[in-house]
Amino acid sequence: MSVTASAAAFSEGAIAGGFLAAFEATATGLIMAVGLLYGSRRFTQLDVACLAGVAAGLVAWGLSGEPAWALFISLSVDFIASIPTLVHSWQKPYEETLSTYAWSVVSDVLVLVSVTSLTPVIVAVPLYYLAIDGALTGILFWRRRVVRSVKYSV
Repeated sequence: MSVTASAAAFSEGAIAGGFLAAFEATATGLIMAVGLLYGSRRFTQLDVACLAGVAAGLVAWGLSGEPAWALFISLSVDFIASIPTLVHSWQKPYEETLSTYAWSVVSDVLVLVSVTSLTPVIVAVPLYYLAIDGALTGILFWRRRVVRSVKYSV
């Protein structure tokens, strides 16, 4: 979905957001490939529900025909697709890379600072990624402290 967000952002003139979404798409694709090779391949009910949400979003995006709508629909679908990562980060915080999300927050802020026009289409992508990356960074930071204290206090 980040590829769709990137294309929609570029077509609406949101160059910085387009590059950010393209980078996120590349990073997510690499992480997915490594996860499929070396990680768990089992699907939970949450995964299936999120995939259904993604499919519904893809249909809505295909029917919209408008780049701005495509951007907002793809970001909504991307959020649905990120729910398993948020849950996994909460449950197993040491299986996600904190530094990756923390540096992503830095890049998201830099992209927002570089924006020259504050229209919803132009700021949507960097704000969305700032929210997701910020949430993941916060979850991982906090949960690692909790899990470590539980792990070593027994």
